[in-house]
Amino acid sequence: MFVSYFILSTENFKDNILVFFFWVMLLNIVLSFDSLAMYPSVH
Repeated sequence: MFVSYFILSTENFKDNILVFFFWVMLLNIVLSFDSLAMYPSVH
């Protein structure tokens, strides 16, 4: 679903770059939360 949304939300090259950086930032946030989830206090 996210991949199809990524493709549909890109109309030109500039928007493609902006959406790409948005998903990279979002992925970094998710990965940081996953690393923090290893600690019991976060759960």
